[in-house]
Amino acid sequence: MGEELNIRQQAFIEEYLGLRSNGVNIGNGTKSYLAVYKDVTSEKSAESNSSRMLSNDKIIKAIGEKREQLGKKL
Repeated sequence: MGEELNIRQQAFIEEYLGLRSNGVNIGNGTKSYLAVYKDVTSEKSAESNSSRMLSNDKIIKAIGEKREQLGKKL
């Protein structure tokens, strides 16, 4: 496999899928980004960066794999 995801990218995916923060940010890229990247305070920057992350092939693949794993556990 190619380059691995970093810790923050992994945390973003978990936040986005509702596996952290009691599922508060599930499906919301901007809020998920802000929850993980504490140094970012601008919602506009978080919106732009989360959109970029959700367009990243590695992130898309990891989200799909994680959803598949979760589906098998249910």
